[in-house]
Amino acid sequence: MELLDLPSEILHIILVHASLLGIKRALRLRLVCSTFAGAIYPALFETRLMDREHAIGTFRWHLENQHGAEKLWHEYLVHRVMGERDPSVGRFVEMRQTAEAACRETAIDLHTAVDGMCWLALRHRREEKDREFRQWGPTRPRTANLNLNLMAFAAYFGLRDLAEKLIDGNLPTMHNYLFAPPMQVAAQMGNVPILHLFQEALLKSQNEIWKFEPWSVTGAAIRGDLEVLKLALRPHTTTTQGENDGKYADIDGHMLKKFKCTLETGREILNIRQYASNPEVYDYLAGVLDETEFEGDVYQELKVHSLGGNLPMVRHLLDLGAPIEHPQGIETPLVMACRGLHLDIIDLLLDRGANLHFNNKYFPVFAFHEAAIAGSLSLARKLLDRGANPNRAEPPGQAGGSHGKYPALWWAFERENTDMIRLLLERGATFDGRYKDWIGKSLAEMTYYLGYHSMNNILRKDHGFQIPGPLHDPRKQRGLGWFKWGEAVTRYPRASDREWCAQYEN
Repeated sequence: MELLDLPSEILHIILVHASLLGIKRALRLRLVCSTFAGAIYPALFETRLMDREHAIGTFRWHLENQHGAEKLWHEYLVHRVMGERDPSVGRFVEMRQTAEAACRETAIDLHTAVDGMCWLALRHRREEKDREFRQWGPTRPRTANLNLNLMAFAAYFGLRDLAEKLIDGNLPTMHNYLFAPPMQVAAQMGNVPILHLFQEALLKSQNEIWKFEPWSVTGAAIRGDLEVLKLALRPHTTTTQGENDGKYADIDGHMLKKFKCTLETGREILNIRQYASNPEVYDYLAGVLDETEFEGDVYQELKVHSLGGNLPMVRHLLDLGAPIEHPQGIETPLVMACRGLHLDIIDLLLDRGANLHFNNKYFPVFAFHEAAIAGSLSLARKLLDRGANPNRAEPPGQAGGSHGKYPALWWAFERENTDMIRLLLERGATFDGRYKDWIGKSLAEMTYYLGYHSMNNILRKDHGFQIPGPLHDPRKQRGLGWFKWGEAVTRYPRASDREWCAQYEN
């Protein structure tokens, strides 16, 4: 009986065990056949390996055009929220309780409510310092603020009646690190009536003295809607210094020049500017500030948009004079574009003079390595055609912990990518050179410990690399960076490996 002829429940069990070797390895099984492509997600979700990841909810996904990962995480969150009952498991139960409360208050069904809340959670601007509050796995018990969660829900779905009911006692600028503040959600979704409601509530709570509120401005910048941005900024244009008559200034110009930006406000606006998703919104925010006092980091913004794949913004920043490389930078915009697999931006940056071999000697990261790490043959061919050196690497001990200390061929083996290995060898990649022994032995050890049997066999039979010396616990060995980020669970050979180990020894 062939594997694809197995009953679905047996196939599911096989894929669950295959998924336990690592998330990325499991996802690569989708390429085997259409049957695997349709069955791998439920198997991967059952392992709950994704609970351990910190990639859930990045604050720049609105700028990116690679939505495959976003769709995967969303499906996983829906799966976990709909099925979880243990209140000690992160915030899945909190999201379900919020969804059930929303269903009692509205005519929205449970699955639609959960679906929307999972998008809210994914697209929340997460700060690294608040990671503990964003955990999805087991964590300490906490009291959920369901009313605050429901306000964000109301802003997302445009439910003004529900928002009015909840506004008393809950400031729309507050959040508990699960969803974005309701103020930001309203602006980001373009729900103007609810944004008006929240602005009025804030003004009332602050006794007619308006403090700068960055959340709605951030939401409008993410949305890329200039009119919503003007609306979000409008309360800050009231006259100051005792002349507050409650009237708004003209919002057709760069209105914040009508009063003196404080240092804190200026920094907030500079921070918000990097979320601008189109040149029009970016220029408007830039015009708000006196650039002699507040100077933005356009190089960092160029990197952000290069990674996100926002071609209009990359072109706009280059036209404004953003440097294409920085002598003290680590990842260049070209590296970031390669990391995001954005071929159009790569062409633009190279045409504008980006150096394919730019090197920070203290922490080198090379553009071509990103193709091998991502496993993109189209990107690898493009860079090779543009003159990339397939053998570029830095000596061990001189490259910190960066990817640049391994050649691209090393990464192709680490990703178990046979097609990439073949392409690199055809285009001149080799293990020969000053660091042949170190590279080959490192690969042999890594592929063995991570269970990459086919890759280890290729190294042993075709290239003659053996595991160096007796096996040691990699957790006790310094310099084995792959132990920390290897795709599979690093381990000693167990009973299930003994047959293969015996074959290897023979």
